[in-house]
Amino acid sequence: MNSLDAVSDRDHVIELLASASISMMHLSRFAEDLIFYNSGEAGFVEMSDLVSSGSSLMPQKKNPDACELIRGKAGRVFGSLTGMLTTMKALALAYNKDMQEDKEGLFDALDTWQECMEMAVLVADGLKVNRSRTLAAAQQGYANATELADYLVSKDIPFREAHHIVGEVVLAAIEHGCPLEDLTLTQLQEFSDKIEQDVYQHLSIESTLDKREALGGTSRAQVEQALATIQSGEREILNENVVGAPGKQQTEVALKQVKQRLNAQRAAAMSVRRAKMSDVDKIYQQVTYWSGKGEILPRSRDNIIYDIQNFVVAEVDGKVVGCASLYIYQTGLAEIRSIVVDDNMHKQGQGEALVQYLLEFAHQMELQQIIVLTYIPDYFNKLGFNLIDKSSLADNIIEDSEPSPHKDPADEVAMEYILGQAK
Repeated sequence: MNSLDAVSDRDHVIELLASASISMMHLSRFAEDLIFYNSGEAGFVEMSDLVSSGSSLMPQKKNPDACELIRGKAGRVFGSLTGMLTTMKALALAYNKDMQEDKEGLFDALDTWQECMEMAVLVADGLKVNRSRTLAAAQQGYANATELADYLVSKDIPFREAHHIVGEVVLAAIEHGCPLEDLTLTQLQEFSDKIEQDVYQHLSIESTLDKREALGGTSRAQVEQALATIQSGEREILNENVVGAPGKQQTEVALKQVKQRLNAQRAAAMSVRRAKMSDVDKIYQQVTYWSGKGEILPRSRDNIIYDIQNFVVAEVDGKVVGCASLYIYQTGLAEIRSIVVDDNMHKQGQGEALVQYLLEFAHQMELQQIIVLTYIPDYFNKLGFNLIDKSSLADNIIEDSEPSPHKDPADEVAMEYILGQAK
């Protein structure tokens, strides 16, 4: 609206650099967390070979190169913003030749910003979480001490007294070198006779998380609500992007891409854990149902009990909705078996989550080759499995795989996943 104002500022450049700097600050914090999580001290995650490199001194170590570069390049973008602000801070009104300095810093900052965002996506896509280490870390620090205090308050003990009791319990746990939930009932009752057997259901990590029902809390319901909000936002962005698209095909491709991202988010939100004896009946029910349809081999209840340590289950809202097992044949070789999911939970990512959990567990067990015998090779191909000659498998493996009366034996194929090999 004013000619002098129009040529005298570089606010659009400064605002863009400010947005880039804020974004880079968050990317840098993201990178810093993962650098620590990847360290030997934490061991919470393992980065893919695509974004890391081996150490020149320690071959077993993975250097988090991409994250270190993201963290370092944040300063480069900040420098462009600071340089532009410094250039503009003492200029007289109207255009000055000093303003030519806006180009180099702006273009470099935007290139750097875009490259770092793309790099961050690669980091996230290839990240493997060490569930056992993260669970062990969550169980440290006696975060469930507050739950014990709330439990005592529910037993009509004043909070001031409950706080004192819990402090003594924590000291005892530290002395024994164990978490609160590993103390026996007798040991806990030494500090208060109001503590009963039902205390343990309040001390588990799952219970501690699920009680955080406030908006933004850590309960499953709140996390799923947050995911649903993100998914809703993605749909809105998608609708905006496909308006006026030059054809139905582009719209369908965009919808497919968003659906894949949403399924990945759902899979990440699911709880896959090692099976317990209390899961036997549900696993038996699922295996019996699907073996009756000819989808998997039948297994007796006694067999499931005997093999329960090799099973994992998927939970949604605290209910077991799927299971799978890992059968080890010999050093380095195992088979994923009995992958089933409840009828009403199909195509929501549970099967993928179960397979990924078992592959991670197999990696921790230092297994090298994981096989499946399946009638649906396309599904496993998407998970990184490759076809192999079924006749190349040992006789005992083939003998274990009884033909289904509902399927053509010729349709069953063998596939393998080589751990540590890029797919």
